[in-house]
Amino acid sequence: MLSNRGMMKCVGLFMSMALLLTCIIPTTIPSLSVGAYAQTELVRVDASTHPYGGQGSWSWNTQYSCFTFNGGGWWSDSWAWMYDGCGNLNDYVDFTFTGTSIALYMRKHVEGGIAKIYLDGQEVAIVNTYSTESNQEKVFERTDLTPGEHVLRVQVAGKSIEGNAYIVIEAFEYMPYNETDEVQRVNVVLGENYSENGMSVWTGDGPGDKKVVTYDGKSGWETDPDNGARYVYCNVKDDTYVDEETGSIKITIEYYDGSADNGWFGFSYDSVTEAWDYNVPRIYLTGSNTWKKVTYTLNDAQFSNRENGADFRIETNVPVCFASVTVEKGKQKSVPTSIEAIPDNVVMNVGESRTIAARVLDQNGHIMNKINVEWSSADPTVVTVSSNGNITALKTGTTVVDIKYGDLSTSVNVAVEGSGSQVIRIDANSAPYGGQGPWSQNTKYPFFTFGGGGWWNDGWSWMYNGAGNLGQYVDFRFTGTSIALYMRKHDIGGIVNIYLDGQLEATVDTYSVEPATSAKVFEKNNLFAGEHVLRVEVAGKSIDTNAYVCIEAFEYVPSDHLFKLESTETEIKNGRDLAIRVLRSAEGQALSGTYDIELPEGWTVVSGKDFVLGSATDEIVVHVPDNYRERTGEIRITPRSSTGEQYAATMVLKFHNNDAPVSVIFGSIPIENGITVWTGDGSGYTVETYDGKSGWQTKPGYGVIYANIDDKYMYNGKYKVLITIEYYDAKVEGKQSIYVTYDGVSYPWSGGPDTTTYLTGTNTWKTVIYTIEDAKFANRENGGDIRIHASVPICFHSIVVEKVPIVTLEGSSKKLGNIFFDNEAPEIDLLFGNQFDEDVDLTVDYYVLDYASSVIDRGSFEITLPPNTTGLTETLNFSTMPKGTYSLLVNARNSDGTIKINERYNFSVITDLTGKSVPTFFGMNTHYCVSWSSEGLPLVKYSGATNVRDGRHGSTQIIDRILAEGHKLLTGVYLGEPDPDGSYTTWATEVVKPYIEEVKGKAEYFEIGNEPSGSVSPEEYVKMLQAAYPVIKSVDPDVKVVSGVTLGYDEPWLKKLIDLGALDYSDAMSFHIYSAKNPENAGVIEYFKDLRDYIRSKGITKDVDLLLTEIGYPTQDLGWGGFPETKSAAYAVQLYIIGFVNNDLIKKIYWYDFMNDGTDPTFYETNQGVVRGDLTAKPSFVALNAVSDIMASASYVGSYNDLDDNIRIYKFHRSSDNKDVLVLWANNNTQSVNLKLGTDQVRVGDMFGNFRTYDSIDGSILLNVSEQPIYIEGNFAQDPMLEAEPAFTTDVSSVTAVPGNDVVIKIYRAAGAEELSGTYVADLPVGWQFKTGQQFNAGNSVDTIVLTAPDTADIKTGEIRIYPTSATGNIYGVLKVQVNMIDSSLIEMSPQVNETGTGYDLVIKITNRSSKIPLSGGKVTVLEPSDMASVKVFDQVAPNSITTIKFTAPDLDVYTPIHVKIQIEWDDGNVQVLERDMTALVAVKAGKPINVDGVLSAEEWEDAMPFVLDRESQIKLMEDWGGPSDLSAKGYAKWDDAYLYLYVSVTDNVHYNVYPPSQNWMGDSVQFTIDPGRAQGPGVLAYTENNIALRSDTGGITVTGGFGGRGLPNSNIIVCRDEENKETNYELAISWSDILPEGMTPESGMNLGFSLLVNDNDSTGRRGWIEYMSGIGLSKDPSEFGDLILVDMTQEDTEPSEEPGEEPGEEPGEEPGEEPGDEPGEEPGEEPGEEPGEELGEEPGEEPGEEPGEQPGEEPDDEPGEEPDEKPGEKPDKDKLVKTGSWLDMIELVIIGFTMLLAGLGLVLRNKRKMN
Repeated sequence: MLSNRGMMKCVGLFMSMALLLTCIIPTTIPSLSVGAYAQTELVRVDASTHPYGGQGSWSWNTQYSCFTFNGGGWWSDSWAWMYDGCGNLNDYVDFTFTGTSIALYMRKHVEGGIAKIYLDGQEVAIVNTYSTESNQEKVFERTDLTPGEHVLRVQVAGKSIEGNAYIVIEAFEYMPYNETDEVQRVNVVLGENYSENGMSVWTGDGPGDKKVVTYDGKSGWETDPDNGARYVYCNVKDDTYVDEETGSIKITIEYYDGSADNGWFGFSYDSVTEAWDYNVPRIYLTGSNTWKKVTYTLNDAQFSNRENGADFRIETNVPVCFASVTVEKGKQKSVPTSIEAIPDNVVMNVGESRTIAARVLDQNGHIMNKINVEWSSADPTVVTVSSNGNITALKTGTTVVDIKYGDLSTSVNVAVEGSGSQVIRIDANSAPYGGQGPWSQNTKYPFFTFGGGGWWNDGWSWMYNGAGNLGQYVDFRFTGTSIALYMRKHDIGGIVNIYLDGQLEATVDTYSVEPATSAKVFEKNNLFAGEHVLRVEVAGKSIDTNAYVCIEAFEYVPSDHLFKLESTETEIKNGRDLAIRVLRSAEGQALSGTYDIELPEGWTVVSGKDFVLGSATDEIVVHVPDNYRERTGEIRITPRSSTGEQYAATMVLKFHNNDAPVSVIFGSIPIENGITVWTGDGSGYTVETYDGKSGWQTKPGYGVIYANIDDKYMYNGKYKVLITIEYYDAKVEGKQSIYVTYDGVSYPWSGGPDTTTYLTGTNTWKTVIYTIEDAKFANRENGGDIRIHASVPICFHSIVVEKVPIVTLEGSSKKLGNIFFDNEAPEIDLLFGNQFDEDVDLTVDYYVLDYASSVIDRGSFEITLPPNTTGLTETLNFSTMPKGTYSLLVNARNSDGTIKINERYNFSVITDLTGKSVPTFFGMNTHYCVSWSSEGLPLVKYSGATNVRDGRHGSTQIIDRILAEGHKLLTGVYLGEPDPDGSYTTWATEVVKPYIEEVKGKAEYFEIGNEPSGSVSPEEYVKMLQAAYPVIKSVDPDVKVVSGVTLGYDEPWLKKLIDLGALDYSDAMSFHIYSAKNPENAGVIEYFKDLRDYIRSKGITKDVDLLLTEIGYPTQDLGWGGFPETKSAAYAVQLYIIGFVNNDLIKKIYWYDFMNDGTDPTFYETNQGVVRGDLTAKPSFVALNAVSDIMASASYVGSYNDLDDNIRIYKFHRSSDNKDVLVLWANNNTQSVNLKLGTDQVRVGDMFGNFRTYDSIDGSILLNVSEQPIYIEGNFAQDPMLEAEPAFTTDVSSVTAVPGNDVVIKIYRAAGAEELSGTYVADLPVGWQFKTGQQFNAGNSVDTIVLTAPDTADIKTGEIRIYPTSATGNIYGVLKVQVNMIDSSLIEMSPQVNETGTGYDLVIKITNRSSKIPLSGGKVTVLEPSDMASVKVFDQVAPNSITTIKFTAPDLDVYTPIHVKIQIEWDDGNVQVLERDMTALVAVKAGKPINVDGVLSAEEWEDAMPFVLDRESQIKLMEDWGGPSDLSAKGYAKWDDAYLYLYVSVTDNVHYNVYPPSQNWMGDSVQFTIDPGRAQGPGVLAYTENNIALRSDTGGITVTGGFGGRGLPNSNIIVCRDEENKETNYELAISWSDILPEGMTPESGMNLGFSLLVNDNDSTGRRGWIEYMSGIGLSKDPSEFGDLILVDMTQEDTEPSEEPGEEPGEEPGEEPGEEPGDEPGEEPGEEPGEEPGEELGEEPGEEPGEEPGEQPGEEPDDEPGEEPDEKPGEKPDKDKLVKTGSWLDMIELVIIGFTMLLAGLGLVLRNKRKMN
């Protein structure tokens, strides 16, 4: 079925690829250019001439050069040769041909979409292919093209229906250009200047003669029919003129269109069948009084002079003047192309009949003869039409008469007005059947309804039925005042019952020995004006033989309605009155009475129930309830007299409620009420029932349900919607979810954590409601608006989508991505919309903030929004701005505060790089050939990129656009599968060769695979190179083949390739680097030097290009491992500079990637871009633009990195302006320096290239050097020097502030600056104010400034920039302090061991961090789990104080999480909901420091709670796990004030790790995470991921991780291998300073997020891992960590400190936690295709929005492994929470006895836990 078209595509994906790759390309490809231009037949291009050769995407098929496809949606399969879905807007196909005419054939069908047609770049037509009948139709034709090459484009333009729609191309047809066949013409010119050219004419047949007359300056022969000159004879002198092959002749007659008094002319001709062939359509005069031409085509002309010596004769019935006659030999047969109707508009009276003339035109617009058309009426209740075009008007109204011939059609508009004839007859003439058959299958006439299949039509009778079909009936519906029925009376007549409006009126026996063909058997007059129904019912027979009832005609007197609704359909609004207008005819106005009104439940009549004499229009007002939720319904109104007599038929008003929500209920047949649903992306569903309720259950794997919202409800706007989904919350293994994406304003696949719901295993039906603030719903999700993805089979019962009226605000500009050049004044349009039914008055304030949140511009205005309006525009015009990224904050509100809008729009200012000689080493990864819209491609060059890594087979057009933008291309292919003999010949022939042929001469580099080291061995990879290299070089010797392409610097794998001779079969090597460190500290240069040196050490002299083909710093939320946008930008510039400096080492660098792939703020893959999904620029885009501009025409001079361990200084010289350029940044920590250059002034530029002049102090300038590079331009007097002490420094580099609080910053002045005086000029973030200390005076060494934070924390981050400035305005430098705003209230929820140590509490801690304002009181409700449900009230929380609320928790488990959900209702009306999973791994405080020696000492670890990893359910991605002896582990955790202690004993049959630190996770190793903000919520603070490995080759320990990716420099780590027992023991003392944010310290009760896994590699590659908790391997997800609870049992008072403070660890600029392997693509367990470097050539249909890293089987199937005395997952006894073992039972008894002895002295000793 068509509705499953998207699913069929995905199912056929791999089949189609296989078919394409195995098809044999014909040696002769059908060509669209005609050799010597000798062909004169039409050329048809369709499935028979240009077959696809299987099925698949046309973008993959490159057989036919005449086709160019844009977009991957064009498809071919058994359903259609060439089609595309209408959700793929702007996809197009170009058809190139050489000829003089073109025609396009498309399929018209019930799922037809809309296409735009372009010819040679000009739009020439818009075609809607929707039709209730499926047929092939010529939708476009041009026959007057200039000979030569032309391009016809068919572009997807949308749809006019609600469901899925497709445009289907059936054929192209064109006339090839023929230079040698000149058209042969003969003609005669009539009139004063009579001349013959190959033909002669004369008039006849009477005594009169023609007249020579002149009209409008042109003369001609005018016939005179009344006097005998009725005809004009025409003879072609050449008797062999007609082409015997085609018989095709064109006759063109030029005539004067004079009197229209039924005047016409036509002609007969000498045809192959008869001498006088009159089968030619006539031309009717229209009275336009202009000269006209008409051309006929004859396909059967003979022209043997048989028409009284002539070949054809023109006949006229009125005087007609002819100026010329031309006969042209046709070089082709005429093809029916269109239909012309005359007239095309008709106005009639009721009862009137009229004939319409229709003629079929050929491809040149010429009239064809001998063609019969089909006629039909769109509304036969208004008019009927006969087979010869005679139409009969039945009632007032409008309709169209459709005329068809084959695939051709046209229509005539018909309007029926007042009464004409008093009787209308419906019979075989006015309502013909059109053939023969059962009437039940004929739906042409809606006034007939047939009950039963026995009613028949054939040549014997128009409408009859057998008398044995008792009860079968026909209803005839009419509007009139009388009715008569005519039936045949005959000797086999049967009996009928006749009903009128449901009442039996008569029984008629049509048996008669005297036949009467049409006898009136029933008549009724004086009916009330209105609609009635006459029923004729078969009632039997009165004879013994077969009998029949035959209806001959219905006859009625039409009438206008006495009472008529002004409109029969309407829209309603909830809570509003609805006015219904009733129109009354003259007769109706003479009546009075009451309207009997039937309303839906809850509706009321407000007024207008009675009607009075003389009223022409009545108005009935009814009230719609406020929350009426039905979308459709009807109101029935019957006019009655005061005594109840019905005056007229009941009037029905149908309504549509656009306020009501749309919904769908799933089942065997979905009940769709405004939502259409289907499954897709290769998935399906089953219908399942749980607890008596049914639904669609997704199938295992990629279970997806698409939902499309009725476009009438909302479409292509901005909406707030509530999406309610009812699903069955089944108990399943692991953490499984429902993930919803939606078509949002900024991105078609919007979604993230806010649209994700996790199953909790209650085995009940549940409902989840998602509130979407920015729905666009333009059907851009594969034709849908919503996509529901289920990670496991989940049953869905219903979806409800409800629109919430809002005032909308959208921002845009005329610049792509809102990116302006620095010489342009930014201009932003604010588009307002009002979805309410009344005016809305708004006050609008706006602010422009720079990247540091400083206010650049501001303003306000008032605006009034009329009800239900969109697109009301207010344009904001700004002055030119410095380069950088900007946010436009718009706050709009109405007077009473019920409407508040806060929106942020991004724009940026950059340098126009056009014409600049930017360095050529830098490039971008893009996905234009895979999934992106090409709209953003022109922006790539403005990032400074001159290279692009992209491409896939079949993407030639996109590749050509990439090249046209001036980029060099790196592309490549998938890895192959081996042939049975182990070779890769088939892959090289069928995959590699077609693609390299496609990109021949276009690609600079050609990669083999992407990140192959995780899936194939070096040996197999080299075999692929050996197969591919000669194939590639044979096609394109100049392209360079790239090998390696590994994830990270996979040193062993890459070096093994070199050892195996890979460089004999490749010309370049590459790898990818992702790190939490900046490029230098990530080892970028060292890695490439190591690889280069290894190549040289092998004696390889070949020039091998080394490429960094992926590197990037994603900007997802910090708590999910992301980087602040400015840090990502800073690292991008650092990378650019070190790449520039080391260009001889690293040939090309490709940033990953150009554009975000989604909107999920927690997933790295959707945040990798330098531009967002809406193409607005991030700081990295602007910074790269700036460095490319500044480095244009520059050459490297040298570095001064030895001046300071932290400061990096590189010097360049720019030839274009003969200037020196210094680039500086801090490699580790922000640092103020005095830089001496020997000049009084220098120009200093920021990261975005904005320069200002700094004055020196004794020849030195003050610089605040951070990770953000600084540029200094000039001609310097000396080499740079750093002086010992900067002139000005601040005591802090960052501050954390609470709204309304004061912030104190001290500024220290060095000796040279103490004597200065002036002002501290500051750029402050929005809302900040200077309180004191703005002036500084001579003689002071320390200045104190006090700033006041804004009243809200709406703007979370910013930068304070302080410029010490002299009284004369000299700037001495800049000081920068980063700002982080935190909310006044901090809510923390965590599990804690209770005070007795025998159980757990759920603790809610509310901290008021404000020093001024108290927090209101309220209550806390535990909503989940149900056995904890309770409520507690808390009082007002004073400034700088903490309130703690405790609930008794059920026994928490070490392994299995429980879901906890609480709600806080504040007394001020605010409500907060917190929820997350909780576990309970306890770390007790060590009584004394643990000696880290790799030995599990009973004395040190005896009271530690263990966690065990030994169950199959804990194994991930390891299909051949051999049990605990193969891989298992047992771990312990303790802590003290200095360290977190971990001991992990790993059992592993083979220990193998030869990997560098960045790749140590690929070998045997331990990875663990620490989330310090767990109590605030998973991922609220940045977490650390730490990797520890023991090298099996060197014995060294490799370590990565630490807070900010700085490693674990302050920690003590020992790893020991016990080969005899096959154990590897990890003992770690992790310094809190390495894993907690600055200022955060451990305390009893602290709740940390914790997860740990053990990787396994038995020397053949990483097998997988075993894990305690999750969130490391399959995905980077802190919500999947467990809880590690710090408990202090060493002293009596275990309560944590209650002193609040500004929460540490929240400052901006915190480094994200380092990913495994120092980068977010190197997570253990990431499947191919999930890394940042997704395969070039990713399959179409892979949409953004997949949950990060979710894989089937992600969670444990069973609880982790058993211990000897206690099963993990089994809840320990409460009295064992602080005593977990029994191996020291004897000692325990002694302790107990000793305790009892000391009890008399009042001493109490606590038990300590015993280690198992």
